[in-house]
Amino acid sequence: MRTIFHIDDSTNWNLILGNVQSMLDYAQKQSISFEIEVLANSLAVRQYAQISENNEIRSIMVDLAAKQIKFAACRKAVKNCKIDERDLFPFVELVPSGVVELTLKQSEGFAYIKP
Repeated sequence: MRTIFHIDDSTNWNLILGNVQSMLDYAQKQSISFEIEVLANSLAVRQYAQISENNEIRSIMVDLAAKQIKFAACRKAVKNCKIDERDLFPFVELVPSGVVELTLKQSEGFAYIKP
């Protein structure tokens, strides 16, 4: 199971993280191998900054990252939001372009989900 979740609206973090957890739970119960990535671009990248004020979302992301969920951020969006890359959580991987990352993952057979 290979899935990329796309988030660009910061109000959808609870929804997307809940969907990721549901998919992870299903994969583990069914003993299915999985590769899940959450790609943030636009204003949603702000939640990846360590200065973010939402501790609940931060805690969920830390837990999911420990379970091998990949979190990625569009480098252009980080720059546009004036976030110093050093302020991102250590588990966040920067990708050069969010739209390129989405296209590459889909060409590699990843399912695309945008709640």
